[in-house]
This record gives sequence, structure tokens and C-alpha cells, in this order.
Amino acid sequence: MASGGEDDELDLEAAAEARPAPAEAGPRQAAAPEAGPSSVSDGSGGAGGTAAAVSATSMSRRPVHADVSHGGRGGSGEGVSAVPAGAAAVAAALTVPAPPSSASGVYVDWEAEDEFSSPPTPTAVAAAASPSAPVTDSDASPGRAHGAGSPPPEAEAEVEDEAAAQRRIALLVELLAASGAELEARLEAAAPHVDEQMLALLQARYATALRLRQEPAAAERIASLYRALRYLLQRRTSTPSERLLDEVLDLLADTEAQPDPARRRGDAAARLRSAFTGGMLEVDVFTAAAALAESREAAAAALAGGEQVPIEAFKAEAMALLGHAKRVQAETEEAVAAVEEQVAELREADPAALAGREWAGRMQQLELARRALAERSGSIAALEEVLLLTRAIELQMLTGRLGE
Repeated sequence: MASGGEDDELDLEAAAEARPAPAEAGPRQAAAPEAGPSSVSDGSGGAGGTAAAVSATSMSRRPVHADVSHGGRGGSGEGVSAVPAGAAAVAAALTVPAPPSSASGVYVDWEAEDEFSSPPTPTAVAAAASPSAPVTDSDASPGRAHGAGSPPPEAEAEVEDEAAAQRRIALLVELLAASGAELEARLEAAAPHVDEQMLALLQARYATALRLRQEPAAAERIASLYRALRYLLQRRTSTPSERLLDEVLDLLADTEAQPDPARRRGDAAARLRSAFTGGMLEVDVFTAAAALAESREAAAAALAGGEQVPIEAFKAEAMALLGHAKRVQAETEEAVAAVEEQVAELREADPAALAGREWAGRMQQLELARRALAERSGSIAALEEVLLLTRAIELQMLTGRLGE
């Protein structure tokens, strides 16, 4: 980190005082920052091209199906002017999670001589503007207003909001200071506490890092933490079917953990069976005995075998996602073909135009679209394989041969 924990804390406090509107986030699309290809540990995290996994750490990856729907790791295409219709469609077909690009005024307008000085809070401003009157006995007496000396509800709400903001800031400072296994453990512990306000604070911190031109490694670390926390929020707020699909696609793509394709397919099928049946087929007496020796909670978790997902709901969501991915793929292919046709015509009519700045940007977008096509093609194939496994398990369930 280029900036120390104290600087991070002060800057995050400044963002908390501004209280931005919550950033959008969802299981398939989220408010995303705009640059920075990597994550806390490594961008790919061991997942292969099928899933196009963008990892925050080895234990926290962005949902793979987001790449299937929206084109994998392409570029957004924003900021390129005068793009022809074909190239515009290519750019529109590409979305990639990236760090925030610009700072909102609420985060930067307070800039003072000290780069990391916090802006005055609304309470402090009001106090400075209002001269205080001498305290009299009648003023100090309990129950003068709101009864029994209790503060008004608005004041209580403000105190609670400030306390929550301070907790978010403290948690972010801890995460920014951690690395490796410690970071993974802290992320796992922080998962239940991640919310939109925390992501907004981190976006503000990233915007400040860009404004102050801090070291690229420091800005990328903030962006990586943003992606990790956003994934945790998406994971918590997504449907059971989406979480299961994410896990199964990861299993099929993880060539590092399991090089054998047949074994990966078997692992994916086992995970699906466990989810569709509640996990009872996956538990043996030794697992249950060990869990019971540890605690009742551990035994219940072991016997449950994970989250149960209705097979019909899973099929419906997977098929809808596959259909959307195929439509986006077809539209991107048409856009790429149109731009390639324009390029071929220019090579014959005006080759010098291709060397200009305008077409350099268009050619970059074209290359990004080609990569997105290749990645999405692998993801579509993985989705089709998941549906084949699902249908096979469904047939086994219908014929009573599920345990064979």
C-alpha cells in the first residue's frame, strides 16, 4: 500500500461524511469500477477460460455467470467518440467489472491543504454557526423536551448512522491492511456486513487515490478489494440457483485443482445431485459421527450437505441465462462482422485512415470484442454441459436410479 492505514482511515471517514447514494449491485450486474484488470491475489484465480473467472481471492470469485451474460473480460467502450454503428454495437456488447472511473463531487469538493484532512461534519458546521446560550437550571432539568432527558428520535438516528459509518470505515481499513491468508479470513468474516454503503465508501477511496495520483499498485489494491466485496454482496443477495450455477461452473473450469476433465465433470454432477436432493446421498456414517463429536451445529451442516435447490427452478434459470448469452453472442458476431467489413473497405480505399487515432480506438474495441466472443463461446459450452448433467440427474431421479 502506498498510503498507510491512517491515511486510508481519514480518507474513508471523509467519504462517510459525504454519504453518497448507494452504488447499484446485483447478482448479475453491479456498479463496477472502470480500470484495473487484476484482483487481490490474481485475476484468474485458477479458473479456466470456460468460466472466465475474475477472482478477488482464491476463496472469493465473482459469479461466473456474469461473464456468460455480459461478455467476459471485455472493455466497456466508453469514452471512444465517433464510433461507427458496428463498432458501437461491439462496444455495447462488452462489459467488464472495473474500478470506478470518476469521483463524485461530494468526495472531492472539500479538498483542503492537507490531502487527507476530513471535511467538517454537518453537526460540527451547525455547532460552529450557532452561538451557544448559557445553560440554566431549567434547560438542564430532565424531561424538558422529549421526556426524561432522552434525545429526539432524529438525533438517535443520526448517532446510529454515524456509528454504522465508523464500523464500515474500521472494517475497510482492516481489509486494506491485510493480505494473503489473513485477507481471505477477514473477507470471510466480513461477508455478512458488506452493504451498498460500504461499496460506496470504497469507490470514494479509489476516486481519491486517482485524484491524488497515488501509486498504481495502491489504487489497484483498492479496486481489487472493491471487486471482492461486491462479489460477496452479490453472492449473498443472489438466488439459490444462481449460487449453485456459480459453484458448478467453477468446478468445470478449475483445471488447476483438477486437470482431468472427466473428474471435473463428475465433481460437478455430484454437486448438482447434492443440491437437488438436500445432500443426503453424500453423507456417510463417519462424516456424521465426526460432526456429532464436534457439535450439533456441525452435525446439522454435515447432514444437510449444503443449500438445497429445486431442480425445476435451477433448470429455468440456467436455460434463461443460456438463451440470453446466445442472443448477446449473435449480436456481437454481427457487430464484429460489420466492423471487419468496414476495415476491409478502408484498406482498399484509404489505408492511411486505419493508422489514424480515430481508427486506432475502433480497432482496439474490435479486438476486445473478438476476445469476448471467444470467452463467451467457452462459457456457453459450459452452460450447455451443466444443463446436460441436470437432465441426466433428473432422469435418474424419475426412474429411481439416483444412487447408482
